[in-house]
Amino acid sequence: MDDSNNLHKNHRKRMKTRFLKEGMEHFEPHQILELLLFYAIPQRDVNPLAHRLIKHFGSLAGVLEADYEELIRCPGVGENTATLLTMIPCLARAYLMNKEVRYPSFGDMHKLGSYLVNYFIGQTREKLVAILLNNRAEMMDLIVVSEGTVNRTETNFRIIAEHALRRGAASVVLAHNHPEGSVEPSEADLAMTSEYAMLFEKMALPLAEHFIIADNHYTGILHCVSTGKRLGLEGLKQLCLGAPTPLEQANGSEHVPPSSDDGETVAT
Repeated sequence: MDDSNNLHKNHRKRMKTRFLKEGMEHFEPHQILELLLFYAIPQRDVNPLAHRLIKHFGSLAGVLEADYEELIRCPGVGENTATLLTMIPCLARAYLMNKEVRYPSFGDMHKLGSYLVNYFIGQTREKLVAILLNNRAEMMDLIVVSEGTVNRTETNFRIIAEHALRRGAASVVLAHNHPEGSVEPSEADLAMTSEYAMLFEKMALPLAEHFIIADNHYTGILHCVSTGKRLGLEGLKQLCLGAPTPLEQANGSEHVPPSSDDGETVAT
């Protein structure tokens, strides 16, 4: 047997044994990528390829979030390898979302925020979704409203309204991600939230929250949850018309009016 092949085989065995004994906590990023590549490229030393990919895409996350077409153009990456790598964020998302089905009720706003963080894992394009809740704050449906660019078009509102009426929803939650940004809402985000809140109010269908998701964190625009920021922006004064949201009612908490720019409570 070729000594180099034997050494290569033993290296793979040692890596797999180490993972089974220790888990992945002490693995370097290129070693984690090596483990994955073992199952796409069975007959070759994949250590150099792992290093090249991480250098090219900047990080392990960059490799896993790369488009199939970008990966396939890299020397040494074939169809099986590109497919496996692009599959990992989807598998992670499916795993985390499946775990969450044990908690179908989202009366606790933070639970819903955490659920949405899991939903947006690995998403590299901006996406707007609507979550329909029943009167027990349980999720009835999650609708992908738009992808690529999030804006407040009439079409987007109509899509949400039609689904909500069809399912008999008691309230709606909006969520969209900032793939390359922060959880700080933009002026456009605030304007969209204000407009949609008023439109849903006319339908007697409260907008319970609008979450911004970025870098595994979330902010609820209506209540500025999770980050502790008090935005105090003028657009917040018009949201929910001063009424407790269904999420607050289900959780038994008191309504907290939005704040002004100087942090003082705004009378509603």
